[in-house]
Amino acid sequence: MTFLSGFFHKYSGYCISFLILFTVWYIGRHDFFFWDTVQLGSKQAHFFYPEINGIILPEEIDSGHFPSFGMYIALWWKIFGKTLSVSHHAMLPWILFLSIGIVKLSSLFLEKRHLLFGVLLLSIEPTLLAQTGLVSPDIILITCFIWSLVFYFTKNNASFSICLILLSLISLRGLILTFCLFLYQIYDSFRKKERHIHIFSAFVPAFLINISFLIYHYFQTQWIGFHTSSPWAPSFHLVSIADIAKNILLFVWRIIDFGRIYIVAGCIFLGYFYRKKLTTQTYEIIKILLITGMIFFY
Repeated sequence: MTFLSGFFHKYSGYCISFLILFTVWYIGRHDFFFWDTVQLGSKQAHFFYPEINGIILPEEIDSGHFPSFGMYIALWWKIFGKTLSVSHHAMLPWILFLSIGIVKLSSLFLEKRHLLFGVLLLSIEPTLLAQTGLVSPDIILITCFIWSLVFYFTKNNASFSICLILLSLISLRGLILTFCLFLYQIYDSFRKKERHIHIFSAFVPAFLINISFLIYHYFQTQWIGFHTSSPWAPSFHLVSIADIAKNILLFVWRIIDFGRIYIVAGCIFLGYFYRKKLTTQTYEIIKILLITGMIFFY
């Protein structure tokens, strides 16, 4: 018991975060593929199972990005058998990495005495918990995004670059997030008066891989991102100022619907009254989130 109590005390943040996420995974481990995961997980994985014969999918299940998630699920099926249970177990490594990433990211912005509260707050976020119960590429997306932030702020350029590759290949949303981080890097370099091109080197592998795939995809299909008959085609159209305002209102509605209004209002309240005590890194993460939010609203 002494060993267990000592272990839990030392790694309490990791244990709490993983247990919360694991509990939701365990409850939903028999749930079927749902919504986007039917296409991105089940149908694409069936295309690559039992053998991978090319990377261009049939048009009806082609989402316009590198089909890495379908390949990933198909690989698990190849090794452990094609079952729903295996598909859910394929999410466990990412849930573990996510729980560790939550603690690592929180430790960059919070004092040790507040760390558990911050970890708990992130770990019980409703949308994150909902995704944890699914066979979903968004679990990999948020894991890679969180670790990208960790490696960026700790100046681990090689690991940051690897995370960007994984983030950009998981979905179009991941590619957009990679671009958001790139925009922040541009802003940060101007703010620090760093004009050397090498500071963008971490983004080069991710961009080269994705550009190469998109060019190849275009020559094979004659379209990039979407085609005119795809159900998500309207989502790629440029929108007016009124539509941007509508998207913002819908986003606020979702925040209220999930109970996040209390978290957001609380953060704004505390941020205003304790703004002089906020660390530089806290301001930087706020700027990254603002850049990301503006692009997604657009």
